[in-house]
Parts: sequence; C-alpha cells; structure tokens
Amino acid sequence: SYVYLGKLDTQNANHVIDQAVKRWRELNNQPMLVDSLTSSTSITIYLGKYEEAIAASDEATRISHSINNPWGIGFSRMYIGAVYEDSGEISRALDDYGTTYKMGVESGFHIGEIWGQVRSAHLYIELNALEKASEFIDRVRAKAPKYSGLLGMFASLIKLEQSALYIARGDIQEARFTFDEAGLDDAKTYIYSQEYIYEVEARLLLASEEYQEAQQLCLERIDHLEALSNKSFLHQMYLFLGITHLKLGEFEQAETALNSAYLIADELQARWRLWQILAAQAELAERQGTIEKAKVLRTKAVEYIEAISAEIEQPELRESFLSRDDVANLVG
Repeated sequence: SYVYLGKLDTQNANHVIDQAVKRWRELNNQPMLVDSLTSSTSITIYLGKYEEAIAASDEATRISHSINNPWGIGFSRMYIGAVYEDSGEISRALDDYGTTYKMGVESGFHIGEIWGQVRSAHLYIELNALEKASEFIDRVRAKAPKYSGLLGMFASLIKLEQSALYIARGDIQEARFTFDEAGLDDAKTYIYSQEYIYEVEARLLLASEEYQEAQQLCLERIDHLEALSNKSFLHQMYLFLGITHLKLGEFEQAETALNSAYLIADELQARWRLWQILAAQAELAERQGTIEKAKVLRTKAVEYIEAISAEIEQPELRESFLSRDDVANLVG
C-alpha cells in the first residue's frame, strides 16, 4: 500500500490495505491487524470517509491496549487527530497527537514522537497559542539534526510549522526565508505532508498579498486533489482560491469557489473550515452590497465558533482561540 501511496494511487492503496486487514483477521495476527487498520485510516481520511477512519482507528487502539502494545497505541492515533481537527473537536485532536507523541517516546516509535509534536504545533498555531506552539517547534528542532532518512523527512516538517508560526506573528520575511530553506523536497513525496506544505505555501502567498501566485497554486492543487478523489484537503484549497478571487475583486469566481468549499465542508461536517468559509462568504456578500445576507452568514459562522470553543476543555486555549483577530472580528 505504501508503494501505491508513494505513487499517489489511492484506489489501489485502499484495495491492498483492505485485503491486508482481512488477511490479518483470518490469521488472528493482532499486531499486524493494528498496523493495517491504522494504515487504512490514512487513506480513508484522505478520501473524506471520516466515520470509517474513526472506526478503524478506535478498533486498532482497543486491540493495542488488549495486547499491551504501546507502539500500536501511538500509531493507532497518529492520523485520526486530523479528523477531529477538521470537525472542530480540538481537545480530542490534541489528545490524539499527545498520545502518539507519548507512546512514541515510550516505545521507540520515533515517527510518532515527531509527528505528534509537529501536528500539535500546527494546532496550537491555529488556536493562536503561539508560545505553546513555539515550545513544540523548539523541542523537535533541537533533535532534528540527529534524524536522517524517513525520520529526517518527518522532522523537516517542523520547519514548515516554524514558517507558519512566523506568518501568525506577522513576520512574513522570516516566514518566507524559513519556508524556502526548509528542505521539503522529500516531504513532498508523502501524500499527507505534501498537502500540509502547500497549505502553508498558500497561506504565505496570501499573507504576502501575492494573490495571483496563490490563485495559481490553488488551481493546481484543486486539479490534483480532485483527480485523487480527495476531500479532506479540497475544501481548504477552494477556500483559499475563493479568498484570492475576493481580494482581486473577482466576485463571481469568488462565489463559485466559496460555494464549492462550503459544499465539501458541510458534507464532512468540517466545522473548523465551515466558520472560515462562512466568514469569507459574509465578506463577499458585504462587498457585493447584500448586507442582510452578510449578517446571516456571519451569524452562522459565529454559531460554529461558539460550538467549537465550548468544546475546548482547556480555558487558556479557548481564550487564545477567541482572541484570533478573525474570530474576534466575527464574535464582536
């Protein structure tokens, strides 16, 4: 399956993994069943089949606990945090990334150790908890020179989050320098990390007001993702595309792109993206002079924000999320 994923052939990768899961069940090989179930989640999440991914991840976790396999526990939670991020279940996502990190340390599962910290840093940036994000980034960067090969590729992603942190702080020059010097060529061959790379690149272009360049990047990624039947990254690229059209005053194209983003996010119940899409649609409606429509869209965006914040268990993270400029402007 990893060969097919390396070739970005999600259909054959999914087929091979399904066969592996069936085989390990028949043989009652629990550790290998855990491995295959978790590998299946990397594909089902990519395709937007979130319920299937959750079921497989949870089964892998239960089996790993039953056979006292900390490596399996960490691996079983490695990908599923992305589902909870997208759905706006922030505390659950952080718990899963934390489990992957802790079990990675305990069992010597170094990819999990790195991945848990990289994705935690990403989520803390999204929550506007920038000092917390910086702690994770510094921790991984301190160890990064020790890693090579596949581990080095995963560790290189922390430089991506360093760039994202600079963007969040408004230091675009440092963000650009860090992104350009990150050495992410190997990471672009991995089906997940490549999309995280393009996400930060799109954010960097938007923050730099390079809207034409951002638009071209988004169009290229949308074509790529649609060819692979992706949904978990597609709504985000349509959102970014809509924003580029909005900034360039191309309102009809902006409406088309944002409507596409909304339809995909709504199907996935991706609340984390839905409030951002609705906010962009509200801005578009306002610029088109449809003020009442803008008010309705903002109200819907605020409803998602309030639901997400109410489920964040840590008060300090709830406060930092609500202090994001775009969130604060909506909530008032």
